[in-house]
Amino acid sequence: QMKAWYDMKTKQEITNRTLFEKIHRAVGSFGLSGLDRLLCFMIVKELQIFQLQFQRTVLKDKSWTDNLLQITRTCNPLQGLIGQPQKFYPQVIAKTPRLLSLFMDLILKVGQMQLLRRQIAYELNTSCKFDSKFLASALQTINNGLLADIEQHYKDPSRPYPKEENPLMFELTSYLEASGFHNPLRKIYITTPRVPYFSLFTFLMTISHLGKLVYVKSIDSLSCKRPTEPLDAPPFVVGVYTLLKQSHSDNTNLFLAFLGQYVRSMVEAMSSVKDPVMSQDVLNVLVFLEDFVFYSGLSRKLVESFIPNYIFDEFRGKFAQV
Repeated sequence: QMKAWYDMKTKQEITNRTLFEKIHRAVGSFGLSGLDRLLCFMIVKELQIFQLQFQRTVLKDKSWTDNLLQITRTCNPLQGLIGQPQKFYPQVIAKTPRLLSLFMDLILKVGQMQLLRRQIAYELNTSCKFDSKFLASALQTINNGLLADIEQHYKDPSRPYPKEENPLMFELTSYLEASGFHNPLRKIYITTPRVPYFSLFTFLMTISHLGKLVYVKSIDSLSCKRPTEPLDAPPFVVGVYTLLKQSHSDNTNLFLAFLGQYVRSMVEAMSSVKDPVMSQDVLNVLVFLEDFVFYSGLSRKLVESFIPNYIFDEFRGKFAQV
């Protein structure tokens, strides 16, 4: 069940992991690599649209910027807690639900294509190791050696480093991607300028859609509450991470800080207000963060610097649905 995509209405399986093996047999490694490259350009296009729309509809809209500025002032310092979070966050989200949904559609497309690229990379890599083991070994050796040299250069700038006109890194990257020796989730697709409120906007977009999901213990994952509002959790998580990956790492840390403040504030409020919706919202964020760490490869200690570890264990055991 966790290895396929299903149609929410008909409950019929649409595709599974064997699809890429079949495509590989049909068009070969070159065809599958070409499909991967096509998806890569499609991701670039969606991310560029997101950035353009963000600058046009958010940063150039005075009502939006004033609203984001007010939220920032209320949330600062992020190490603190929000008073009456069960009222504050819904009020903030309720002001712009339609616009956030438009941006989320772009994020889900990016997440889906990233997962497809991940599966294609696995198929290419498996094929390369079985059918061309000498090529696979050579590529791994060259890549590891080059990375070691670059690491030594940053420790000691007097050590050699490939010049810009040297085609080594560019050519090697092409070989690595064609052989599946890469992780699409770690790739930087576009260069983005430093823009204000980016982390806050991503945070608002995230919590506004997490309410459509529910944690199901039997599959140990988030699933949509209602078929009329379909939302697939893995593309959601991967799409958000990919978006943050395109900007400075400070934006990711700030995004995690906003989520951490959200969880801590909700947990504090739950001591005086018994609301099952609040507990489910907190659990959704915690599961989202665990998936975020899994796909991103970030250290769990980074997340635990914003949310105490015991909260993860407490909520998963107490409030999870069967």
